[in-house]
Amino acid sequence: MRRKTLRSKLRRIFGLEPARLTELYRLWRLKRYTPDCTDLLGFPLRFPDSRSFLYMHEEIFEKMIYEFATSSISPHIIDGGANIGLATIYFKRLLPHCRITAFEPDPEVRGYLESNIRAAGLTGVTVEPFALWSSETELNFAAEGADGGRVLHDISDVSQINTRTSVQTKRLRDYLAAPVDLLKLDIEGAEGEVMRDCQDLLANVKFLFVEYHSFVGRPQSLGTILTILEKAGFKHHLSVPLHSERPFVNRKVHLGMDNQINIFAFR
Repeated sequence: MRRKTLRSKLRRIFGLEPARLTELYRLWRLKRYTPDCTDLLGFPLRFPDSRSFLYMHEEIFEKMIYEFATSSISPHIIDGGANIGLATIYFKRLLPHCRITAFEPDPEVRGYLESNIRAAGLTGVTVEPFALWSSETELNFAAEGADGGRVLHDISDVSQINTRTSVQTKRLRDYLAAPVDLLKLDIEGAEGEVMRDCQDLLANVKFLFVEYHSFVGRPQSLGTILTILEKAGFKHHLSVPLHSERPFVNRKVHLGMDNQINIFAFR
């Protein structure tokens, strides 16, 4: 009965043919943080964790949250926090002639990114093995094993992070001197620091996506980020994938985060 219920739910959500539905069900049943491979995108795509893959797959390929339109023949996209490459793959399918600069500091996850770029036969993608920050330096990095790795600056709760290492950082502003058609920032808490550092160059960006993260025990920077966007001439739309129904009395916490907001900025 439980299998039928889950299959029925997936069929209602995705409306997919049986083979794809069966593969989604198989991935859902995998134990977390178990490396595996799937052909859902038409080639053997590798991933380190099925749950994070399914979440990203739904957001990017089913809901198509990164879809945008441009008149440029060869638009430039910066994928900050490329992870295993799902957004990069989506952008190349949406705009085959686009040029992508993909940042991924986690060495293990970056291996999946580079493998998936090769398996998909993508060209015009430059992988940068750096974390985005406000200076060129070396920072401690907490690797979660999937899509939650982040630089450690003053994050107090990292109890659910698996391993710690160090990564080299780059300033985003050094990549914004020329026009950027879409800037995606999914950098797990570093977004405020990075945007403050490059706010004077955001005029060169047409579309901007920021995944804002609020961490327990740390000051929030959402107001600062929205002010930066408004001063740069953007309007914005917000959606809240991680939220609490009764935040006054019960706030959900995931990997140290008590809130997550997707910011879509446009002109």
